[in-house]
Amino acid sequence: MRGEVVGINTALFCRVGGNIGIGFAIPINLVKELLPQLNKKGKVTRGWLGNLGDSGHCRTPWSGQVHRRAVVGVSKDGPAEQGGFKVGDVIIEFDGREVKESSDLLGIVARTPVGREMSVKVLKEGEEVVHSVTIGELKEKQLFASPKRDRKLGLTVQEVNPQIVESLGPEGTEGVVVTSIEPGSPGNEAGGIILEIDRQSIADLKDFRSATAKIKKRKRILFLIQRGGTTLFFAMKSR
Repeated sequence: MRGEVVGINTALFCRVGGNIGIGFAIPINLVKELLPQLNKKGKVTRGWLGNLGDSGHCRTPWSGQVHRRAVVGVSKDGPAEQGGFKVGDVIIEFDGREVKESSDLLGIVARTPVGREMSVKVLKEGEEVVHSVTIGELKEKQLFASPKRDRKLGLTVQEVNPQIVESLGPEGTEGVVVTSIEPGSPGNEAGGIILEIDRQSIADLKDFRSATAKIKKRKRILFLIQRGGTTLFFAMKSR
């Protein structure tokens, strides 16, 4: 009403070719942070920590408690690995700011200047530990490595790395690891590394997409899962 810009529209919700009045916008405060970079460099640079944080509910192996910001993967040679992060750590503070959920941390890290050394407090096997981490730059290839979410199952998965294998399975294990589970979804007990879906081997995200694309509504699906030192079958019904 005051004629102030509060956001820049980037997309409209539309099913039939016309605007029905629902739009999606970038908040102007975020745009104001990015403009100096565009003026100076001609591109936007975002901070990168190199950790894969759970965005749902993750049960840490050392406590059995459920957290919403546990580290379930660490990129090889990334800032988090170099700073001493391990699978199962729970991030509770970033540069003195409380971290309640993984989505909070993503925004904070993205806004942090590349090359800045930051203090990160984590719960490591139940004890508070402070890591010193130098923020890296988020590259295009890292953007494409984002987790894959399947709505029919209520699961988000990510390709395994050596740190995940060390925590959840024997050396050489291939598959995709469940990084978050939507509460009340069909996959609410499917934590671990997915090795097979309906007898189809799953080695990476490409295999996962191929297998889940064949799943029909209300169909019963058989999973083979690696969880710790145990390999087990798990059945669920899709939405």
